[in-house]
Amino acid sequence: MKRFAFTLAPLLKVREAAKEKLMAEYAEALAALEAANKKKNDLESRFEALTAEYEAQAFGGVKPAQMRAAKLYLEELQEEIRAAEAEVWRAQAKAESKRQELTEVHKEIKTLEKLKEKQYREYLAEAEKQEAKIREDMLAFNVAGSAGSDASLSADIK
Repeated sequence: MKRFAFTLAPLLKVREAAKEKLMAEYAEALAALEAANKKKNDLESRFEALTAEYEAQAFGGVKPAQMRAAKLYLEELQEEIRAAEAEVWRAQAKAESKRQELTEVHKEIKTLEKLKEKQYREYLAEAEKQEAKIREDMLAFNVAGSAGSDASLSADIK
């Protein structure tokens, strides 16, 4: 009997290669999400620190021009924070998309592996059937051969 060969082996290889690629893309997406979160958190920390600093200076007396400059800078910083938040949302969406794709590929691979196991069990059952038939044929041959030799022995004895 010929060796076992999974009929969908090429498809399984393709799916496994896709899984590896998606794992790398998912890792990149998570790294981008982490970087976006760090940038947003850094901007928020800077905003809070500068706000506290400007409030402290305001109690000591600040010129109107300095106050306007501080206000404009803080508004610009808030705009950067909003942009960073949007980037975090985009990075989260991309990471989630890659995670879902990876989950689907995992499911497909699992299904193919179960099918491979089923085909292998069927292959083993067929091999067992063939071996049993060969044993049966050999036994029938031996029985027929020994019956013929018994008849010739009994004829020689008479």
